[in-house]
Amino acid sequence: MTFSVRLVTSAKTDVDDIYGWLLARSAKGAFNWYSSLSARLEKLSQDASGCAVAREAHRLKRDLRETYFKTRYGNRYRMIFTIVESEVRILRVRALGQKLLRAKELPSEE
Repeated sequence: MTFSVRLVTSAKTDVDDIYGWLLARSAKGAFNWYSSLSARLEKLSQDASGCAVAREAHRLKRDLRETYFKTRYGNRYRMIFTIVESEVRILRVRALGQKLLRAKELPSEE
């Protein structure tokens, strides 16, 4: 099944924050990170239903899934998402070293 993929407001903020942080340090690094993110988002439209249940899902009592992408230099990032009918909604984008999400960090369904 093919899904449409949408970043909700909190995920867009995460992307802007990470991109801005990287850009302040390396324009090339920021570009490469964004390219990796974009490639994973495109692939997610095809394979979202096969992604793992997010580690927070049981504790937060939400149907959450997660997927990873990495930069050219191996830095990994995690996307937390939910599937609603034929749409993948990206809820958060996180660096791998960040703590697991708490309920207040998840948006209500957008």
